Amino acid sequence: MMWKTIAGATALSLMVVGTAHASQAPNLYERANADGSFKAFVTEVNAAGLSDALKGAGEWTIFAPTDEAFAALPNGTVERLLEPENKDELVILLKNNIIPGKSFVSQWANGKVATQTKTGNAIEIDGATANQFTVDDAQIVRKNIPAANGMIHALDGVLVPPES
Repeated sequence: MMWKTIAGATALSLMVVGTAHASQAPNLYERANADGSFKAFVTEVNAAGLSDALKGAGEWTIFAPTDEAFAALPNGTVERLLEPENKDELVILLKNNIIPGKSFVSQWANGKVATQTKTGNAIEIDGATANQFTVDDAQIVRKNIPAANGMIHALDGVLVPPES
């Protein structure tokens, strides 16, 4: 009888420790910051004042452009966006790379899905071609990077919102 009690207590302790460990998973901001492929994205998130939003409650899927994607923008674009007077434009650009909910690429396999970004702009996610997934004109180059409050998919392009 004593062994059953000890075994039960041990199992309960392992469940509690496992739950505590799971709740310490990095949030979207921490995951992007630690990744190393998203230095420009994180710099822009900080400049736009969006870091707290990516650390907070609510689940989001981020189509995070890699550093190479930002480097491929026309010369001077990133520097211009980081200027304080262009903060509103930067916020819109970044929010155009975010959709609500935590989405795995498997949800888009074998088809095309239209969805709206955090700015309200429509984007199309295409998973109809084998293992190649695209979001508008950008390709997902790394899939399903999990965070406590969402999911990150690395893009080889920046989802630039349409001009108003």
